[in-house]
Amino acid sequence: MLKNISKMIETSKATWKQAKFSGVEYIPLHMDLPERVGSMIVKMTPNASYPKHRHTQAEEIFVLKGSLQVGDQLLKGGDFLFSPQGTVHEMSTTEGCLFYMQIPAGLEFVSQSTFEDMDEIADTPAEPSLVTNDA
Repeated sequence: MLKNISKMIETSKATWKQAKFSGVEYIPLHMDLPERVGSMIVKMTPNASYPKHRHTQAEEIFVLKGSLQVGDQLLKGGDFLFSPQGTVHEMSTTEGCLFYMQIPAGLEFVSQSTFEDMDEIADTPAEPSLVTNDA
């Protein structure tokens, strides 16, 4: 359990981390390793995509600017999407986007070859991986 402390991050001064998938960068905001949840700001460049995956827990997305296709939902700036546990979707953008995401630390990729290529959330021990081998 985390200590009862506040945490402020100046995202304008934070360093963007490159995800394994081309055109996807993120700033980790709050990561709770024992609870296996986290939140981050994600930036996707035009025509970037994130492969089809299944969520082991619920996911929340709030689009700040641009547009984001999540499964069959087209989200634009100001839109919110809640995806319950077990949801399977992929994400893509044609114009690029910036969004806030609250996620569990575990994803199951639908394609095994995609899973083998995945190496998400940076290499620091303070941050959980977005992908686990837990089934």
